[in-house]
Amino acid sequence: MTTTRQSVRRGFVATPHGDIEYREAGEGTPLLMMHATPASSASFEPHFPLIPGRRVIAMTTLGYGESSRPPEPYRSVEQYAQSVAWFLDGLGLDRVDLFGTHTGGVIAVGVAAAFSDRVGLLVLDEVGNYANAAGLELHSNIHRYYEERPDGSHLVEIWRRMGGDRPGADFNRVTQRLIDNLRVNSVTGCEEAYGHMGWEGAGPYAICRFDTEENARRITAPTLLVYGESSKLRPIGEELERRIPRSRLVLLPSEGMFTIDQGPELWGAAVREFLSEPGV
Repeated sequence: MTTTRQSVRRGFVATPHGDIEYREAGEGTPLLMMHATPASSASFEPHFPLIPGRRVIAMTTLGYGESSRPPEPYRSVEQYAQSVAWFLDGLGLDRVDLFGTHTGGVIAVGVAAAFSDRVGLLVLDEVGNYANAAGLELHSNIHRYYEERPDGSHLVEIWRRMGGDRPGADFNRVTQRLIDNLRVNSVTGCEEAYGHMGWEGAGPYAICRFDTEENARRITAPTLLVYGESSKLRPIGEELERRIPRSRLVLLPSEGMFTIDQGPELWGAAVREFLSEPGV
């Protein structure tokens, strides 16, 4: 394990299906963070200081970032949930508080449903329910393999997709997103499972076959649901609040779906308050 100048420690946990990359900072009750697609644990590193007094751990989902690809392409959220349990075993953690955003949020639902004894508090950020025809079509359009070209023009396409040409873009963040995207820009060994989406589509493939709303009924952990006021997923958040027995919904100002980058301090305040006093 290595330590950066920001006191962020980085390491790998060996599991039956490969090594899982992670980053962590701080001490205290562990909070495990799970990322969106096609990001990695690196996406959370700038936000670690928002949760002081905690051991904040961000894991990179198998198949993404520098985590290993599983021996066979995963096809279910349950497989990803099992890999999270193995990760916790490797760190010697019996129980954690859990945060997941987007794809990572759906996997977090799977973890909380299947391994309820291992989740203390749960925070779900902009979690959708994509187990329907519209969800399949959406993710099939969003995620795809960019065929490599000798002139490198595919790299420019991915750079633009990651927001590199937007006014005021944070090039450090965009570069990290580009790196994360390139790591999954391949169809080798997965084309039968994920088709044109390639390895980037592994998580999306699984969440489109997992009914978030039905599985939410199995969650026993106190749960905070974080959505943007103008998010198209807000109705899902409202439905999850009805289905998860001990849950509450918080709406944050947003431009479309809420992301931590839109309002890091607002997000941090909401999550810190919940972690200290769930109120449900």
